[in-house]
Amino acid sequence: MASLRAGSLAKLGECHPDLVLVVREMVAELTRAPGPLVHDVSVLCGHRGQVEQDWAYKQGNSKLPWPKSKHNSFPSRAVDLAPYPLDWSDLAAFGELRARMQRAADVVGVKVRFISWDWPHTELA
Repeated sequence: MASLRAGSLAKLGECHPDLVLVVREMVAELTRAPGPLVHDVSVLCGHRGQVEQDWAYKQGNSKLPWPKSKHNSFPSRAVDLAPYPLDWSDLAAFGELRARMQRAADVVGVKVRFISWDWPHTELA
């Protein structure tokens, strides 16, 4: 059964209420109907402060410097999610998770978008 653990809940709490609504709907749907590749999810990142954003930018994990990322607003207008347990090489699972996020956004009436190269990232459109 899908559920958000304490660390994920804390990170989700840093996100815009519309993103929280989408993620909660996606987790509820995942609980009702686990996917072939995705059975659970982790929230990797909500809000990023300047130190975290500078590090992500220098590491190549973000193409935007502080304060231009949607992760830099508070509440965050972006969330990074991953299938749990995390396997960075399983792009099919990340694709399934994106599809579930889009369906959840459609259900709750929130417009989201994805960045092609950044598999965990979902942001408010």
